[in-house]
Amino acid sequence: MLTVIKQDGTEFDTGTVQSGQTSKTLFLPVGQTATLSAVNFDGKTVETIDVTVSGTKIV
Repeated sequence: MLTVIKQDGTEFDTGTVQSGQTSKTLFLPVGQTATLSAVNFDGKTVETIDVTVSGTKIV
């Protein structure tokens, strides 16, 4: 499971990852730092990374 958590601690988006899956699309909040968290089948956090999306136009 991948979860995007906003700066205020609330969940922004989440998605299930299947075994062998190599990509996943998630929504991220623009203009602020969020935490992307990977959780295994036991509910244990495997990895987290802070991400920031910025830009001046939507494509």
